[in-house]
Amino acid sequence: DLANLGILGLCGKENTGHRNFIECIYSYLESRKSECPARIAVFDDVKRKFAELKLNTLTELYTLDVEQVKSVIEEWHEILTNRYEKMLASENTADTSELLLMIIQNNDAAKVLSDDMGLMEKFHDISSRYKDMNVAVIFTNYPNNPVSYDAPEPIRMIKQERHCLFFEDIDNLKPFDVPYDALRANKKPLEVGDAYYIRDNEVVK
Repeated sequence: DLANLGILGLCGKENTGHRNFIECIYSYLESRKSECPARIAVFDDVKRKFAELKLNTLTELYTLDVEQVKSVIEEWHEILTNRYEKMLASENTADTSELLLMIIQNNDAAKVLSDDMGLMEKFHDISSRYKDMNVAVIFTNYPNNPVSYDAPEPIRMIKQERHCLFFEDIDNLKPFDVPYDALRANKKPLEVGDAYYIRDNEVVK
C-alpha cells in the first residue's frame, strides 16, 4: 500500500528488478490516476536509469541535481503538515489527497539531507509522523553492505526500520539480519522476477 509505505530501500544486485518494480508502480498509478492522483519526484544518477520517467505525466520533477531534494522536502513537509492539521480538525479520517512519491536513485541525496539538521527533522516528520498521510520515499539503489554509524541518516533509518525489497537470495542480505526462521523457510534460490519484501521481522517472498 503506497499510502502507508513510509521509507523503503530496494536492495540487491543491479538489473535484478529494481527498475521493473518502479515501472509497475507507475503503471498502477497511471491506471488509477483519476481516483488516486500522484506527484512524483525522481532523483536519478549519472547512469540515468530512470530517464524514461522524465516524460511521464505523473513525474513532477526529474533531476540529477540532488540539491533539489531540499526544496522538495520543504514543500512536501508544508503540504503534509496542512493535511495532518486538517485531519485532526475533521471527523472524516479518509485521506483523498494525492500521493507524494519520491524516488531516489542517487544516494548523494541522502547525504544532502543528513548534512542539514533542519531538513533532516522535516524528513523524519515525513517518514514517521506523516507516514500515513499518503507519502512514500523509495531509495532504489540501497547498498547491500553493512551500514556504518557514519552513513547518511536516511540510509540508517531504513536499516533501523528493517524495511526493504531484496532482489537476491535472503542469505545474501547484509544491511541487517533477518530471523533464523525466515532464513530457514526461504532456502530455495529466487527465480527471475522474484524478491523478498522485508518489514521488521516479517519476510514475504
